[in-house]
Amino acid sequence: MKNITRLFFVFLFISLAGCQLEAPELKNIEQIGIDEVGKSSVKITLWASIDNPNNYGFTVTEADLDVYINSTRIGKVVLDKNVKIKANRIETYPVELSAGATNLIAGAIQGGIQTLLKGKVNLRVKGNVKARRFLFSKKFPVDYQAEVPVKLNRKKESDEN
Repeated sequence: MKNITRLFFVFLFISLAGCQLEAPELKNIEQIGIDEVGKSSVKITLWASIDNPNNYGFTVTEADLDVYINSTRIGKVVLDKNVKIKANRIETYPVELSAGATNLIAGAIQGGIQTLLKGKVNLRVKGNVKARRFLFSKKFPVDYQAEVPVKLNRKKESDEN
């Protein structure tokens, strides 16, 4: 019985030693969808292109991000739903987030003219996300800025065709 227990712990140690999570890269935010506007919160979906260089998938379980529109901080967003990231690939994932309505609406008003004219905003997302694989979790910094299309429905533009 002792040998089985030792063998189990050796196997566990070897398995876990190989689970070092290399930082994924946020390549692009393809589109922002405004899903729902409530009295106290706004639900949005970002279609994020993520490069996972690891030989295994993982799950993003938390996001604590500051959002800026046209260089104006509009507040924090948090992850509503875990996102499963596949191994060794660049893929686009819908990332469901929620934000306080007051700050988001104020920022949207400031960026509203640009959004109406161009259908795009200059978006910056900065903060941390937490990824989990089996028993291990790790936080990764995010700092991304680009001009991004905005849609008032949840459906991604390419899904409509």
